[in-house]
Amino acid sequence: MTLERCWVLVAIERTNFMNTPSHWIMTIAAARFLHRRRKRIGTEAVGFRRRYPRLALAIGAWAPDTALTALTIGGLIWFQIVKGWTAGRTAEHMFKHLFYHDPGWIFLHNFLHSPTMVLLLSVANALLLSPWPQLQRWLKYFLVACLFHDLVDIVTHHDDGPLFLFPFNWHLRFASPVSYWDPAHGGRAFAMCEFVLNIALVVYLFYNREPQPASNASGLPDAEA
Repeated sequence: MTLERCWVLVAIERTNFMNTPSHWIMTIAAARFLHRRRKRIGTEAVGFRRRYPRLALAIGAWAPDTALTALTIGGLIWFQIVKGWTAGRTAEHMFKHLFYHDPGWIFLHNFLHSPTMVLLLSVANALLLSPWPQLQRWLKYFLVACLFHDLVDIVTHHDDGPLFLFPFNWHLRFASPVSYWDPAHGGRAFAMCEFVLNIALVVYLFYNREPQPASNASGLPDAEA
């Protein structure tokens, strides 16, 4: 296999859209499990009746990957189509140089991919005296989903995971023994496990569907407490 083909395969694997739906499924399943457990132990009777905003969790589970996806698409258009580079040269430049060394790529990719950054944003959101409490609550769950995504990514990337101390450190990555895509670090076995886990979680979500909110006399759903 040529070096150019190797870098093309690296680019394909690192922007694998299979992994982002996995984040979404895991996040929604975890939220569903915690919500049902909370109901089971009766905490709703002491002031926790409000449901979690599912859209915030769904978007938050997907959001950390959006920057790299957009940068990759933009890079392919600029380097391969506009500048006429080969696919291999484009992939090598993006994922050997820009991904690790370009400040713009590092900032955009790690803004929601760094657990430290997400925690700082969460603290700021919690301390903010917002005139829109519903938006503040939505952002809280959005950031929780981002954090869950980041923690999963840290333990499933060998040498290309999030910068977990960003923005204080722009180089330090956790070297996980497992990689979700790299065959040299269990990528093939992990892909099979990921597929089986996704099927199991989809089955769990199907059999634990939440009932629709009761409607009032006007035909509209009752407001959450």
